[in-house]
Amino acid sequence: MFKLFLEYFPVADELPLTVVPDDIRDYEQNHVLPLDLIQQYIAPYDRTNSDGDLIEFVPCFQLPATGFHTLVWWRGDLLDHAFELVTYTPAGVQIARRTIAGLTADGDRIREQIATIEDATTVLSVSGIADSTGQLIDAAGTDKMISVIDENGKIL
Repeated sequence: MFKLFLEYFPVADELPLTVVPDDIRDYEQNHVLPLDLIQQYIAPYDRTNSDGDLIEFVPCFQLPATGFHTLVWWRGDLLDHAFELVTYTPAGVQIARRTIAGLTADGDRIREQIATIEDATTVLSVSGIADSTGQLIDAAGTDKMISVIDENGKIL
C-alpha cells in the first residue's frame, strides 16, 4: 500500500528546486490523495486533526531515492498553508517532518516562508513577516534556516 502512496508523488526532475507559497497552483493538477492513504500515512503523525473537513493535502513531489523516501506535500487549512518535507522508511513509517515553505496568517500579519532544495539532503529556508498588503514589516526579523537530512532520514 505504501508503494501506491508514493505513486502520487512524481520524482523531482531537477535540483536545485525553489518552493514558494504560490507554487500550489502548479501542484493542484496532481491527483488528490485518497482518504484511506491520508489516514494510513499522514494522520497518525499529524500534529492536528488531518481527518478534518478543513484540511487538505496535495501531493507535490519526491526527491531522488536514497535509503529512505523524501516527499513534499502541501498542507492547507484555514489560516495555515504549508509545504512540508517528510521522510519515510522503505516500509512507510514516518521518520521526520518539517515545514519548508508556506503562508501563515495571524491577524493583520502574514508570515511567508520560501525554500530552496539544493540536493536530496539540503534545504535552505527563509521567512519573514509582512503586513496585509505584502510589505515586509521588519527585515531584521527575517529568519534563515538550513535543514539537513541525515543518513537515517532525520531532518536536522
